[in-house]
Amino acid sequence: MPIFSPWIKNASKKAFVFFLGIWIITLFFPYIRMFFPRIHGESDWNDFGMMYYFGGYFGYVILGYFLHHYTLLSANKSLLLGTFLFLVGAALTYWGFIDDQDVFLNKIATSNEEDWKLIEFNMNFLSPNIVIMTTGIFLIVQEIKV
Repeated sequence: MPIFSPWIKNASKKAFVFFLGIWIITLFFPYIRMFFPRIHGESDWNDFGMMYYFGGYFGYVILGYFLHHYTLLSANKSLLLGTFLFLVGAALTYWGFIDDQDVFLNKIATSNEEDWKLIEFNMNFLSPNIVIMTTGIFLIVQEIKV
């Protein structure tokens, strides 16, 4: 945070959109990796490869700041959009989990770590469907007045 705080305070809307765009691309790396393993310069300990500084949980901080300062929706529209995004994200998560049950049932006897990763693939905190749900929750929660 001490390194990113000055950038967050001085960044333009374009800079936030650029960062979030790259962050969203990194959310799809696990899906891309299914078809093109290690194509973007990654190692076993680094899930994001050359995009290490754009990927990860810090994207949520940037997303929250961006939504708080640049969302110009009325309270009703924010609640409706937030509910819609949450339901879409939840449906995608549920659909992915049901789809992964075949993988789970067919591979239950194996001890291959990759098979176990596939089971939780769609429920990872850095998967696009979870980011959609989180965006929806943030839009709803920011309208609560205490």
